[in-house]
Amino acid sequence: MSNQLNIKLNTLDYFQDKKSIIPSYIEAYKKIPNGVLDDNFVKKILDNGVESRLSEISVTHFISTLGFTNLSGKSNGPDLIIETKAGNCNIEIVTPIKTESTKEQYEHFNCIQGTRDIKIIDIVDDMSLKTRVSSVYQAKLEQYNKWAAKEVISPKDVNLILINLGYIEGLVTNSLELLWSVFFDRDEVLVEYNNENNVSVSVNKYPAKVKKKGGTEFPQSYFDHPTEETKLISSVLLLNLKYPVTFQADYQGIRFDNPNAKNPLTEELCNLMNYFPKKENPDNYSSEKIKEYMTRKYKS
Repeated sequence: MSNQLNIKLNTLDYFQDKKSIIPSYIEAYKKIPNGVLDDNFVKKILDNGVESRLSEISVTHFISTLGFTNLSGKSNGPDLIIETKAGNCNIEIVTPIKTESTKEQYEHFNCIQGTRDIKIIDIVDDMSLKTRVSSVYQAKLEQYNKWAAKEVISPKDVNLILINLGYIEGLVTNSLELLWSVFFDRDEVLVEYNNENNVSVSVNKYPAKVKKKGGTEFPQSYFDHPTEETKLISSVLLLNLKYPVTFQADYQGIRFDNPNAKNPLTEELCNLMNYFPKKENPDNYSSEKIKEYMTRKYKS
């Protein structure tokens, strides 16, 4: 099957100017356990949407290196399944590609020639990225609920959405962490005091919003405004991975846990959790510190 993959990739327009990276995908594909990728995986690789298939190879290979022995997949279900004593951990992989970009300038220093110059580069627009992540999250949430209704997945399963952003051009290093507002509320700290130095500090929470290109706004903060449907999702994993990893250091990954999930991640998945460290809502920390400081200041 790896020979068929090699032949297929070499015929694609996508690889015409980057054939040197084909062997890395072939080697990764060969190391993926049998039964994880569906039987028609190679046949389904086309120039249109090739990035999603390549991402599936890279991500599945990466997960398979984390020490899990019971891996499988379903052609009519989640892309990747980790079997544990408590039940299955289902992972649905999605790879958004198209986002809006914006022009930014940065100063480039040539240490050999000792010169500086200004370069203009395209980087991903933050609002466009948040909108795209919202879109793929909602699509996969809907898919999971359809599988639940058809009993493709079990009520005791841990369900994960893994969003690989590695194939988006112009993604900056800290883009993943900035996406926390897609899943959690923003905080607003209100400080009130009177002439007697009495002070009250309160924190108001409100959903983050994104604006589509046409100007329409819609709320996000999905995990802080749960519905029965959202409780099905245990966590969202974000990954910046374009090529199959040679070392674990070749990737960047984080996760946002759903505090209202029916089935949170378990210790049996600690390898996965270690490579996708949990990120909290940074506003929670900031607002508590502000509240503590202001209370101390006006009472002193």
